[in-house]
Amino acid sequence: MIAQRVYDDRQRTVMVLVAAAAVLLLILPLVVTFNEAITAAVQAVGGDRLLADWIVPYESRVAAGLLMVLGIPVAVGPGTLVLGTGDFPTILRISWNCVGWQSVILFGLSCVTALQGHARGMKIVVAGFGFAGLLLMNVVRIAVVGAVAWWAGEVPAIVVHDYGTVLFSIAYLLGFWILAYSTVLRSEAPAQ
Repeated sequence: MIAQRVYDDRQRTVMVLVAAAAVLLLILPLVVTFNEAITAAVQAVGGDRLLADWIVPYESRVAAGLLMVLGIPVAVGPGTLVLGTGDFPTILRISWNCVGWQSVILFGLSCVTALQGHARGMKIVVAGFGFAGLLLMNVVRIAVVGAVAWWAGEVPAIVVHDYGTVLFSIAYLLGFWILAYSTVLRSEAPAQ
């Protein structure tokens, strides 16, 4: 007799996210390499203008505010955060690629899996809260890279930027879906 295990929506979502995290961690060096190549190619043809003109300035300003709360002197320039004053400030370049479009894609894919069978209104509410949290997480991620650059230097900041940000995104997605299933989605009966 073969035992079958039936997974509920929460378990299935967490399993998909853990599997995605494992795959991302395995191919992380490849992702980082191609991510830089894709960024350069898209910038060369001007495809980054929408994010650069509409999202980068706002996320940069909010990240600068978080850095100021940490006591780091910061100024915001076009597509940059300038940390410190004097002759040798630390300059962080914020490109369209830094605003977290990869995490938005992962969030969208997780929504497809996690929200199956739920009412349309609940899907919109949960996806809206998740997206808002994702924007906040991306701003915090930018501020963390800036703080690491300020306190620890350029090389640790690059490591945090290239590798830590993937872990931040995965941790956010896992935390968000666990919270959503233990609160809002638990109380709603799935749509038939």
